[in-house]
Amino acid sequence: MAQSSEKITSLHDPSQIRVLALLAKDFRATNLAKAKETAEICLTLIGESPLYPNEKALALTTLGICNRFDGNSQKAIEQFSEAQSLYTSLNDSFNIADCYLKLGGVYRYLTDYQSALDCYEKGLSMFRDLNNANGIAMALNNLGNVFYATSDFARALQCYQESLSLYLSLGDDSGIASAFANLALIYERLGDYVNALQLNQESLTLRENAGDKKGMSVSLNNIGMVYEKLSDFPNAISAHEQSLNLKREIGDVYGIAQSFNNLGNVYEKIGDYTRALDAYEQSFIIQNTINDKQGIAYSLNNIGHIHEALCQFENALQFYHKSLSLFQSIGDKYGIANSFIGLGKVFIHLKAFSEAERHLNDALVLCEEVGLKEERYAVYETLALLYSKTGDFKKAFESHQKFHSAKEEVFNQEKEQRLATLQVRFETEQARKDSELQKKEAELFRLKTVELANALNEAHLQKERAEEANKLKTEFLGIAAHDLKNPLQSIMGFADLIAEKIDDKETVRSYSQIIKRSSERMFNIVSSLLKNLRYDATQLSLNAERADVGEVLQLVLEHNLSQIQRKSLTLSTQIETNCIAHIDRAYMSEAFDNLISNAIKYSPTNKQITVSLQRISDLLRVAIQDDGQGLNEEDKAKLFTQFQSLSAKPTGGESSTGLGLYIVKQIVEKHSGRVWAESDGKNQGATFFVELPCA
Repeated sequence: MAQSSEKITSLHDPSQIRVLALLAKDFRATNLAKAKETAEICLTLIGESPLYPNEKALALTTLGICNRFDGNSQKAIEQFSEAQSLYTSLNDSFNIADCYLKLGGVYRYLTDYQSALDCYEKGLSMFRDLNNANGIAMALNNLGNVFYATSDFARALQCYQESLSLYLSLGDDSGIASAFANLALIYERLGDYVNALQLNQESLTLRENAGDKKGMSVSLNNIGMVYEKLSDFPNAISAHEQSLNLKREIGDVYGIAQSFNNLGNVYEKIGDYTRALDAYEQSFIIQNTINDKQGIAYSLNNIGHIHEALCQFENALQFYHKSLSLFQSIGDKYGIANSFIGLGKVFIHLKAFSEAERHLNDALVLCEEVGLKEERYAVYETLALLYSKTGDFKKAFESHQKFHSAKEEVFNQEKEQRLATLQVRFETEQARKDSELQKKEAELFRLKTVELANALNEAHLQKERAEEANKLKTEFLGIAAHDLKNPLQSIMGFADLIAEKIDDKETVRSYSQIIKRSSERMFNIVSSLLKNLRYDATQLSLNAERADVGEVLQLVLEHNLSQIQRKSLTLSTQIETNCIAHIDRAYMSEAFDNLISNAIKYSPTNKQITVSLQRISDLLRVAIQDDGQGLNEEDKAKLFTQFQSLSAKPTGGESSTGLGLYIVKQIVEKHSGRVWAESDGKNQGATFFVELPCA
C-alpha cells in the first residue's frame, strides 16, 4: 500500500493538482465550460488517490455548479454530497456549511422548497457557530430566496436586509450586489419599479467592476424583467439580449434557454408573434439538449400560446397536447392545469364545446386539489365564456360569479402579503436609514463641523421621510385601485349578460341589482381612498372650536343608520348632553365614522352596537362596543398602525384599506386625546374608547 502511494505521488505534482482545482474554481464566474473541463482534468489526475481530499472536494464542487447550470440537477446533488463527505472527513466546518448552501440551491431550482429550506438553515446554523459573517450573509440571502419563491415576502425582506447589512459591514461588493438584486425583486413585487430598476442597475455596476459575467447576466436579466413590467419593451429586449450574449460567452446553457424564454414573453406582449415563436423554439431546442423535461414542457406550452394567438388552432392543440403529456409524465400539476386551460380555450374557438367543457372541468378539479387559486379563477372566466357561447346563461352567470369570487380571494391574499411586506419594509428601511445616517454624520463631522453635519442629516432625514410617505401613499393607491377592478369587471360582465337576455325582465332586474351593488361598492372604495389620502400624521392642521361632542356623534350615527339597518343590527345609545370640547368638527367626525363603520363592518347580522358618551372628571369618554369577532393578542399589538390586516374579516363583503384605525389615532392624538381598544378575545366582541379633554 505504501509503495502504491509513493508511485502516485511521483506521477503527479501536488502543486499542479492544486492549481487545476483553483483554476477550475476561478473559471466558474467567467466560463462554465472551461470550469467543467479543468475540474474533470483535475479529478482524472487524482483518480482513486486518497492524498488530495481538499482538491478533490473543490473540483467536485465546481462540477456540481456546472451541472446545476446545465440542468443536470441529480448529478449536481451527488457531486455536492460527495464533496461534503470529503470536507466532513477533514473536519472542515466552513466548507461543510457551504455545501449545504449549494445543495439548497439545487433543491430550490427543483422547487423542493422544504429541502432547500432545511439545507439553508443547517448552513446558517453552522456559519453562526463559526461566527463567519460572510457565510451568515450568504445563508440569509439564500433563505430569502426560498421565502420569496414561496410568497413569504415579509420574511424574505428581513433576510435580504440583514444580509445586506452584513455585506456592507464586510465591504463585500459581490455580496452587496447579490443583496441589491434580491431586494430589487421585493420592490418589483410591491410594484415599486423605479427602486427595483435602481437597485438592479447598482447591482450590475458592482458586478461589472468585479468582472463577474455570470452575475452581470443575472442583473441584466432582472433589469429586462422590470422594463417589461414598465411596458418599456425596447429596453426590456435590449437587456435580455445583453444577458443572453453574456450567458453564451460563459456557457450558461440553462441561462440561455431562460433568456430566450424571456425574450419570447416580451415579443408575445407586443404582438410580434413571429419573433416570439422563434425565441420559444430556441428555448425548446436548448431544453431538449440538456434533457430538461420540465423546461421542454413549458416551452411547448408557450409555443401553443403563440399558435393560439395566430388562430392556428390545430397547431395549438398539437403543442398543448404534447406539453400536457410531458407535464403528466413528470407530475407537474401546475403545468397540467395550464395545459388543460389552453386546450379548453382552443376547443372553444373550434366550437368543440363538449371537449372544451371536459378539459376545463379537469383543470378545475386539479386547481381545487392542489390549491392553484389564480388558475382557478382563469378556469371560471373561460367557463363563463363557454356557457355564454352555448346559450346556457344560468351557468354563465354562475361561472361569472365564481370567477369574481375566486379572483377576490387571490387579491385579498396578495394584498395581505403586500401589506405585511410593506410594514416590514417600512420598519427595516427606517432601521437601515438610521444606521446610514449615523455613518454619514460621522463623515460630515470629519469634513466640516458637527453643526453642519447635523443640519445636513436633518435635511436628508426630512427628505427621506417625505419620500417614504409618498411610497406609502403610492402603495395604498395601488391597492385601492386594484380593489376597484372586481366591481368594475362585475358591472361589465353583467352588462354583457343583460344584453344577451334583454327580453327576460326578471333576469335583467336581477342583474341590474348586482350592477347597482357593485357600483355602490366602487363608490365606497373611491370615497375611502379620497378621504384617507387627506391624512398625513405629521401635517394635520386643526380648525378647532368649542363644540358639543354628543351632537357630532349623533350626526355620524345618523349617517350610518342605513348601514346598521341593512345588516339588521340593533343600535343602543347612551349619550350625555352638554359635553363640550375644543375639536375640529370635520376631523373628529371622520374619526368617529371610522370607528362606527368598523363596528358595523365586522358585526354579524342581528347583533347589537352600543355607543356611549360620558363625562369623567375633566375628560369626555366615547365608547363604541360591538358583539362581533373580537381581538386576539396579535390583533391588539397591531392596532392603530398603518397597513395592518387583522384576524377579523368583514361580514358583509365590505372592503378594508388597513388605514382606518391609524387615521383615528392621528386625529385623536392631535386633539390631545387618546384612543384604545379592549376585548376579551376572539368572538367576544370589542370596545373602542376615545378620550378628549373637556373645554
